[in-house]
Amino acid sequence: LYCDTCNRFLADRLVEGTCPTPGCDYGDARGDQCEKCGKLLNPTELIDPRCK
Repeated sequence: LYCDTCNRFLADRLVEGTCPTPGCDYGDARGDQCEKCGKLLNPTELIDPRCK
């Protein structure tokens, strides 16, 4: 993903957002995995992604 604030492309681990898994809704999930439910993620799946 590209961060408009930082003006650079970010590695998956540098993107955070809300986990899209129903019932999880963990707000600090990273772009490659949710630490709460353990689901492997694609950064484009995150809800409200942001730069870490």
